[in-house]
Amino acid sequence: MIVKTVKWTEAMSVGVAALDDDHKKIIALLNKTIAALYAGVADKAMIGILDELDAYTQGHFQREEAYLEERGYPGLGPHRDQHANLMAHLGRMRGADRGGELMEMLNIWLIDHILRHDMEYRRYLESGETAASTGTGGETCRPS
Repeated sequence: MIVKTVKWTEAMSVGVAALDDDHKKIIALLNKTIAALYAGVADKAMIGILDELDAYTQGHFQREEAYLEERGYPGLGPHRDQHANLMAHLGRMRGADRGGELMEMLNIWLIDHILRHDMEYRRYLESGETAASTGTGGETCRPS
């Protein structure tokens, strides 16, 4: 199974610098995981790389969800559910014999999630109809 690395493009930008930086880091970690898979690193090393990807992704989801909650994003519930589903799926796929399958799933999910679902909140934020614009939300990340 061939899994291609992902390259960040401006088409992936959600318009919030801190969240874009998170996405860039997740892509770098995904690419590191793919490279390790093809290099045939030992299972213990691969688990360490996957742990790093898992921990960073969880932190990103928390930051993204808090940012969207502050802005009153109406699609937050389903967006949060997608995050939970990905983390649950990742947990089920962690077996060493599923490396290629795991990488393909992460690769497809990453592209689909950022380019489709995260773009939905980008459109919402760009519309100006946020809780922050009405004075009801805080600010943890600044739109770029």
